[in-house]
Amino acid sequence: LPLAFVRSAAGTTDQWWALTAGTGSTGALFKTAGTDPTASFTQDAITTGDGTPTDLTRISSDMVEFNGALIVSTSADLHRLASGSWDQSWWDTTLAQVAMTSTIAHPLQVSKKTNLLLIGNGNVLHTIDINNNVRTSRVILSTEFEIIWIRSSYDGTWIGARNKVNREAECFFWDEYSENYNK
Repeated sequence: LPLAFVRSAAGTTDQWWALTAGTGSTGALFKTAGTDPTASFTQDAITTGDGTPTDLTRISSDMVEFNGALIVSTSADLHRLASGSWDQSWWDTTLAQVAMTSTIAHPLQVSKKTNLLLIGNGNVLHTIDINNNVRTSRVILSTEFEIIWIRSSYDGTWIGARNKVNREAECFFWDEYSENYNK
């Protein structure tokens, strides 16, 4: 079951990538040989660096291209593919950040307005700029909310969240400059 599609040359070939959910709780990455999205997809088997991620889940994983690299979220970390090499603990080790909350969604989005990598982690939104400067908890929602999707426009970012108490949904807007969400 495909969860995300991204066209990227992070693996040294311009190709389509698919993040999939397996029949159980684990997922996998598949890719085409070129730029035709209707071509056959084969499972990624890159062994360079830390090798292909195997800890993907349908609940927590998402995928985007950011700053020429393929970024994949997992249960508590971010993996990064750049120049054909995987860094399977980019968030925890390379960027020296505390592990994200496990077993929840970690949606990803690249903002159109300010070109930030946006990462949902429970009720907070983390950001990474193109120089790999991290701002944890850049946007903070009330603790009863959990971010489940992020969308970007040239006006700012929309953050979709589920209320963990009553399961109601809310949408928050952030102009990407203010100290917290605007409305």
